[in-house]
Amino acid sequence: MPTLAVVRLGGGPEGSIADGFSYVQSLSVLLTTESLLLAVLGLAVTLGTPNPAIIRGTLVPPFFVGVSATILIFIVGIGAAFAWVAIFLAPFPRTPSTVVIAVCIAIVIVAEPLFAALLASGLRTKT
Repeated sequence: MPTLAVVRLGGGPEGSIADGFSYVQSLSVLLTTESLLLAVLGLAVTLGTPNPAIIRGTLVPPFFVGVSATILIFIVGIGAAFAWVAIFLAPFPRTPSTVVIAVCIAIVIVAEPLFAALLASGLRTKT
């Protein structure tokens, strides 16, 4: 079984949490973060809808939260794409099952920011 390279996230002291953080762990964390940010965007869209049952008077306008979440989803998606490249393109998987897994993960990495942009496009500055 091939060994994965280790990402060194900084020149911190010996034994810091960044030591030994693999590409697989990076991809897992980034995909989870992307999904959580998509949930934040969904909440912002919900709060931004003109519905009297929704609590008004939030500290930060839903439009700002939604746009901020969308930007963060794109940034995290870039990090996830880099982790995907490090895992799957050096070398590219050879078995059909690993190719399918690699392609499906790539689709998720690309799709989430696109869905976020579509959701954010429905946000209004005034409700």
